[in-house]
Amino acid sequence: MSGEKNEVEFVTPLLPEAKPLGLLIRASAVPNDKKGTMLDIKTEGISLGASIYRLEFPSAKEAQRFASHAEIAERQDLQQWSDRESARAEEKSKLEVGLRKALTSRAPLVYPGQLFGPDLDSQGAEEAEDGAEVLLGDGVFVLLDPPSSERNVGRYELRFYSEDEGPTKSARTLEISHKMVLRQLEREQAELDDNEEPAISLQLTGGGQVHTLAFGDVVQASEFERDFRVRQRVMELASMFVQNDAVAKDALAAQAALESWPRKMLQRAQLALAMPSLVLILALLVPVLRWPTAAMCQMTCDMLG
Repeated sequence: MSGEKNEVEFVTPLLPEAKPLGLLIRASAVPNDKKGTMLDIKTEGISLGASIYRLEFPSAKEAQRFASHAEIAERQDLQQWSDRESARAEEKSKLEVGLRKALTSRAPLVYPGQLFGPDLDSQGAEEAEDGAEVLLGDGVFVLLDPPSSERNVGRYELRFYSEDEGPTKSARTLEISHKMVLRQLEREQAELDDNEEPAISLQLTGGGQVHTLAFGDVVQASEFERDFRVRQRVMELASMFVQNDAVAKDALAAQAALESWPRKMLQRAQLALAMPSLVLILALLVPVLRWPTAAMCQMTCDMLG
């Protein structure tokens, strides 16, 4: 180990220079190591994320000395994490206060979290459909109901406001639809992280896009899922009502057509029955028509028996 930042390097005559392993985060004993000379360590700062190495020392004393340094590094990392979380909590609190003030008339429901999804600003349409996700921000999710003045079902929205953009502009706005699919993702817990509080991630699919909603608090994640599904159910019932209303209108139109059919037939029958009387009147008035009229009457009498 070297430096004040607990940097770990691996030095061996077989390599021309020391190999950096990253910043030491923690160390733990290896199960079934009877000699006590091995440690599993976690580092970060190399490549894209955390790394885990298994180290073997010449003696148990050397392993214990390294483990002592690891305990100090773990306490320092925990303190830094606590400071970061406190700062983030303060920023989220400011964001929530600003949102509740800006959206007072809509009675917003607010849930802290992170949003992952397609980067629509830098990706093309085809790339966005491929499902590549990026971190869109750290902030709060907001469920908004239609204004109270809305007479119809209206529009239910899911918005995400990031800490970077503040409460004046949403980083992403999605209209809640009954066709959306919300499901909980399984969390793969990393080795050496047995004591971590399990976070909840929900995958939301709809509108040709996929987003992942990450929550650091299990209770808030459950509350969000419950409130989202309630609004989704409202939209489902509204869609069923619209479909049933259209079916009812078609049925009424068909019923009206059926009811008008006997009336039309009666009118045609009345007209047919009135024709002989009209012909007789014309025959009396016009002598030329008397013979054709007599023949028509004879045919009618023959048909009637």
